[in-house]
Amino acid sequence: MGATDGEESRGRGRPRGGGVPVLDRERLVAALLDLVRREGLEAVSMRRVATDTGVSVRLLYDYVKDKSQLIDLACDEITARALPRQKGGDWRRRLSLLARATRREFSHYPGLASWVLGRISAVPESSQAARVREQVMEALAEAGLSGKSREAAYLAYAAYSLGHLAISAAPGRNLEVLFNTGLDMLLDGFAAAANRP
Repeated sequence: MGATDGEESRGRGRPRGGGVPVLDRERLVAALLDLVRREGLEAVSMRRVATDTGVSVRLLYDYVKDKSQLIDLACDEITARALPRQKGGDWRRRLSLLARATRREFSHYPGLASWVLGRISAVPESSQAARVREQVMEALAEAGLSGKSREAAYLAYAAYSLGHLAISAAPGRNLEVLFNTGLDMLLDGFAAAANRP
């Protein structure tokens, strides 16, 4: 996804006269997330991100192949932030903590949760998405689910964790409480399905 060694040796992506690179992953992701946080996912384009990072669109294409990969980069970063720093606890506690962290982290970036949700049934391409899937599937296996039941539970869990952010806040309604209540009901359903004869 980044420039090749040959490109770096030729100085591509560096200011004239040498010096530090004018664009790297950390700076690119920071600018991208700042744009999404302020203006939403619809504001993202290759040209806009290039402008915000102070580089040419051509240089930006050395880092990502298109807008979709650019957005995937942002989602990968937010997913990494949502992953628990420590493992531990039973399956229900782990799934509860991950769902709450996912909702909290993605809530600051309008549109990203829907973007991830639209790709949830595909084989994860990013390492962070793969880690999330692995952790959720391990927890569901611990709960006693297997085969198609475990896959169905995974999709239901992802749809709830990310889909809840698509609900617009309404006056007089505490969506955080509703989310927690619905999450408990969902996890109760997983436990009941596992105990079914």
